[in-house]
Amino acid sequence: MLDVQNLSISFSDGAIPFSNLSFSLKEHEVLTVIGASGLGKTTLLKTLGGIHPLKTGTISFNREELSVNRHRIGYVPQGYGLYPWHSVKKNIEIGRRIRKIPSDPELFQEIVDGFNLNSLLERSPRRLSGGEQQRVALARAFYLLPDLFLLDEPFSALDEITKETAYRLFDQVWSKTKPTTLLVTHSLEEAVRFGDQILVMQAGSCQQLANPKVPEKKEALLVELRNLLINPEVNA
Repeated sequence: MLDVQNLSISFSDGAIPFSNLSFSLKEHEVLTVIGASGLGKTTLLKTLGGIHPLKTGTISFNREELSVNRHRIGYVPQGYGLYPWHSVKKNIEIGRRIRKIPSDPELFQEIVDGFNLNSLLERSPRRLSGGEQQRVALARAFYLLPDLFLLDEPFSALDEITKETAYRLFDQVWSKTKPTTLLVTHSLEEAVRFGDQILVMQAGSCQQLANPKVPEKKEALLVELRNLLINPEVNA
């Protein structure tokens, strides 16, 4: 279980994107994080990933302090973060190499098959489309077998046709390992589609919604999200 309590962070200029943020997520579930730009969604992922320091609060995973030294954390940033001087194959492998985790050829092939990357393994990321780069970045994070999976708008740069393919591939691979996942998105549809829980971030507050993924309740949930994000005065 991921448990975040009273989390506050600040930037060097003194700005505080959020304070006293608390939420929890069961192991093997997905929390989608949605809200307007500038509220600290990306910074939240960077803080969980040990990239940005927290100011106050606690972050624990399965009752231990969350730490990059103790836990495997897979992170897919905006822009995907691929190394252009490495091939696709080496990009997928690099997380394990950095962590000195032995290779797992069977798992590697399973993930490569899952994301349909076999024909791209020797290419440079410079020779890939945006959708292909996105699949490589996801494959790299999955191959790490993360305890915690952090995704920062992984589908935002894709056209609608490519996006549907990416959704399907992600679902197929995720269901095999089921890492505890935080997925930041600006899409209401993605928030509902992927989230077991939905964290709605607003200026000065946040609200955690359960998403039972019952098809007949989808429209009602989308309406609730629109009211929270677009018409906050409705819920005042």
